[in-house]
Amino acid sequence: INAEYMGKRVEKKIPKDHVLYRCLLRGFGVHHSGLPYAYRQAVEMLFRAKHIKAVFSTETMALGIHMPCRTVVFAGDHFQLNPLQFRQMSGRAGRRGFDLLGHVLFLGIPEAKIVRLMTSELQSLKGHWPMTPALVQRLVSLYTHPLIKERVQRRVHHQMSALWEAPLLSVAGKQGTPTAEELAMTSSQVKLYFSTVMDVLVQNRLLSSAGRPRHFAEMCCKMFGWWAGEPSQFVIIDLLREGHIMKITADFNPLSTDDRLRLDQETVKKRTAINERCIENLLLLLCHVVSRREIHRSVLSDKTLDAESVHQVYLPSLNDAMLSGIEAYNQRVLECFTAHAVNAAREVQTQRPGTVLPLTATKFDVAASAEPPTESVLGILGNHTIPFEARSPFAALVGRGDYFETQVELVQSVRDGVFLDGSMMPMLEVRDPSGLIPLNACIFDYQHSTSQDDLLQFNGLNFKESWEDLNSFKKFLQRLERIFCWMEDVTSYVDAKEMRETDVAYKPPKTPMTRCLRELLTRVADTIVLADTKAMTAEEKRRKLSGHSTAKKLKRPPLIKRDPRRFVRRR
Repeated sequence: INAEYMGKRVEKKIPKDHVLYRCLLRGFGVHHSGLPYAYRQAVEMLFRAKHIKAVFSTETMALGIHMPCRTVVFAGDHFQLNPLQFRQMSGRAGRRGFDLLGHVLFLGIPEAKIVRLMTSELQSLKGHWPMTPALVQRLVSLYTHPLIKERVQRRVHHQMSALWEAPLLSVAGKQGTPTAEELAMTSSQVKLYFSTVMDVLVQNRLLSSAGRPRHFAEMCCKMFGWWAGEPSQFVIIDLLREGHIMKITADFNPLSTDDRLRLDQETVKKRTAINERCIENLLLLLCHVVSRREIHRSVLSDKTLDAESVHQVYLPSLNDAMLSGIEAYNQRVLECFTAHAVNAAREVQTQRPGTVLPLTATKFDVAASAEPPTESVLGILGNHTIPFEARSPFAALVGRGDYFETQVELVQSVRDGVFLDGSMMPMLEVRDPSGLIPLNACIFDYQHSTSQDDLLQFNGLNFKESWEDLNSFKKFLQRLERIFCWMEDVTSYVDAKEMRETDVAYKPPKTPMTRCLRELLTRVADTIVLADTKAMTAEEKRRKLSGHSTAKKLKRPPLIKRDPRRFVRRR
């Protein structure tokens, strides 16, 4: 290994006086996903060459990295330490062909959990559901686009049909190669799910009854991205169409420099307070819809947290109008998927009656049992039985039928053989049986805090998690602001055409909603700059303040004196 070359690569990302660089010189390395790639690669290569004797790492070294060692130490307990992670991490000790014997040490982990980690079975690997509501909507919008070419349309149709012909998933839930009946049942449920998502899009007025995109369909497609969860774009479109977002930003009117000089001090204070309230309401709504991070149980168990903290640890709840709007949207989606579970259960019932207990595998032969006389107690109770199809026969003993109140109830009590998961339904659960779901107020509190260290301490997050939340939230705001500006240009196209015909200068109108969103985006961007500055080392801060740049400046090319007689054409 070329140590000089690796040192120059690391120096481009980490200065020599940094503690990570000095650790490499002393035979220690650090490996986690938040470090630069050049540094992590140097740690891996130096460890394999045995120049580094010890590496402090997270779960990033569990999969896909060749770093055999002789001893693995688990220092401290964590809720993400499961049997699969334990097997992957401990498998580095005593690798075949490198060491004859490997050692695994535990520090600060309870003995009961050590026994559970070493004796538990590994989790069974299941295929991922091939469709999402956003994927269905984008494929349908692309397929029905008026300007699409026939060649592209055939390709989209081929991709859509491949999703249910070969879904790479078995709804049977058994290990091994699925049978032909199980593959047919899986394909049938995928097709049924596709039609159910189409019904959801029609119910939310994103598609017409003929399958054509409607008013906000293109806007919803543009809003999709990795920085936001799956149902966030559907919920925002629904709240925007119902007018809830415009109501909370209707009073936003930013003050210009002329307004501050012209108006009296009392009016300026009043308008500033109104603008701050609009920005805070919009930020609170987006935190509930986009950046949902539930509070960890260690933070919930701390009873003295609220008394000691000057920050908001728990995200404040939305107003009644917003909660009712989100719950109305959830109810429409739940009704569509309840019908999906009923239709899927009718197909599954003939193949898997669902009369086998899941744990003891005790089978109840319902067909062979004789019907009791109508005058007996069982006969009278049978006449008052509540009919059910989607719910499991054992869960239906409580007398609920096919009525489901929440997404969790539908997923947990559906009949065996019907594949349903929470990620398949574009719902935003804001309540659980105990009340409102407690969410972390990290992003909301970032706009009011003065000390970042106290904020991270009381919110129970590390710097990496908080920065990732801020960065994804900023990207979503940027996309949302562009979409709103595009929507304003489209809605004002007719008025603009009339004004251009009369030779009047045209400027697209800016609504209070777009102005409020732009102001919020500016504040979030400033917060991210502050977070980046907090993570910078002393050397990086000095370079930034001095205007020093590590990039090589292009040299000015020398002037070449040419003989003009060379370009004279000879006769």
